[in-house]
Amino acid sequence: AAAALAEVLATGELPAGAANVLTGPVGELATRLTEVDGLDLTGAPDDVVPAAVAAAAERGARVLAPPVIDEAPLSRLRAWSEVTTVWHPVGR
Repeated sequence: AAAALAEVLATGELPAGAANVLTGPVGELATRLTEVDGLDLTGAPDDVVPAAVAAAAERGARVLAPPVIDEAPLSRLRAWSEVTTVWHPVGR
């Protein structure tokens, strides 16, 4: 499934680096990713999560660590969304 997703992303019109698919042992990858802005650890083994969270904290990366208990279907997406400037004209 990961290889198929990587192929779809590679042939799509996304800018280079907008999405990356990494495969391998979660414990190795999660603690060594030094140039990512965030980690979604949903599905990661429980014994891997503390080390991955600590490694991410050292570099200031966002982390979505399990368990994510939220009825909103977009809760995982919201963890990675950020609004920095909103312009809303009022009047004429």
